[in-house]
Amino acid sequence: MELRQLRYLVAIIELGSFSRASDRLGIVQPALSQQIANLEAELTISLLNRSSSGVTPTEAGRKLYDRAKLILREVRHAKVEASTKLHERNLSGHVTIGLPPSLSAVLALPLIQLTLREYPGIRLHLIERMSSDLLGLIINGQIDIAFLFSRNPVRGLYKQWMFEEELCFVAAGGRDTAPITVEELAMTPVVVPASPHALRESVDTACDEKGLSLLVLAEVDSLSALVSLAESGTSNVILNSSVIERFRLSNRIHCRPIRPRITRPMTLYRSDRSMNDQAVTQMQKVLVELFNKALGPHSNKTVEVA
Repeated sequence: MELRQLRYLVAIIELGSFSRASDRLGIVQPALSQQIANLEAELTISLLNRSSSGVTPTEAGRKLYDRAKLILREVRHAKVEASTKLHERNLSGHVTIGLPPSLSAVLALPLIQLTLREYPGIRLHLIERMSSDLLGLIINGQIDIAFLFSRNPVRGLYKQWMFEEELCFVAAGGRDTAPITVEELAMTPVVVPASPHALRESVDTACDEKGLSLLVLAEVDSLSALVSLAESGTSNVILNSSVIERFRLSNRIHCRPIRPRITRPMTLYRSDRSMNDQAVTQMQKVLVELFNKALGPHSNKTVEVA
């Protein structure tokens, strides 16, 4: 059984005529008839009822027709997918991506590994900065794509909302995982990033709404330093849930959910000036897929590629 025979059978049944099928397929009718005869001989069953009024399928012919439609559709999809993958692999260009430290800790390694493996023609440039710094860089055209802790529209930038990331309290050397209220949090000494860091602003906003203020021991903008402080039991810190999950392998970090929840919005921004750049478009798709794989459990939502 050959694919062309299935294609011929489908055309004959749909058009109800060997002659019309011959015209559509661009094959002479005797050759078409011979191919169907060969197929029937191989299967040892009649597939078509032939009469002066046209051609109709037998019961076996109808069943094979239904199966042939599925097979031919899968073959078409496979060809398109193979062609698309080849096109993507042949993409070339320079793509600059900005990641805040907390997201860089989760996405940078798999992003670089995948790009080197699947897109050898794309030269990737990763920049790790605070969200507020990345906004200025993408507005000025210095980067193509950035993840920012913001949901606000920005003129000249395309945006794709990703999810709301929850923040958690990590007690110094503690193993308590019970929720902590915002009131309790405000009375507990902590080390946090300085404003305008998105994490600090989210916590300050939650405290301001209750007329409270944080008891800040020190301001540290370094994610690795905050994690080290938490792991060593030196001080209480506030971290985002995805980073806590990543570093929990050490069994030295235990988080306490904050109630009511304190979250910060995560949005992918892209410069309008790069909308026609296929390499940038492909890297946006890759970023969303990696984001869903790495952070999907924290967001309870799968983001679609726009």
